[in-house]
Amino acid sequence: GFLATSRVESKAKEFMDRAFTAHRRQDCAVMWRVQLHPRGEDDMAYMCKHVNLVQHGTMPDEYEYLFAPYSVFTVREVRESAKASKGVPHIIDIEAAIDNSCESEDLPLAP
Repeated sequence: GFLATSRVESKAKEFMDRAFTAHRRQDCAVMWRVQLHPRGEDDMAYMCKHVNLVQHGTMPDEYEYLFAPYSVFTVREVRESAKASKGVPHIIDIEAAIDNSCESEDLPLAP
């Protein structure tokens, strides 16, 4: 399915908590931080083509972004927590590709 993200940190933590609880794993929590190309803010050529802002009438300040299934990301940095938990998660910074259709279809899938 779609990858739900938010630029509001408290909402992102809520997403992380939900995933943490759903997997019933008490030994691992991960905060994924998605980076977009900085020039995409002003230049359409660098704007991410496979993400959409979803605005809910009841939650206008949520800023939920949905990435299309099988979106391409590059891992930029991993910061491991000595004891990952909801309060102190691993942090993984990933960069979204500008356009999935320009990426190889032979890339490995994340587990």
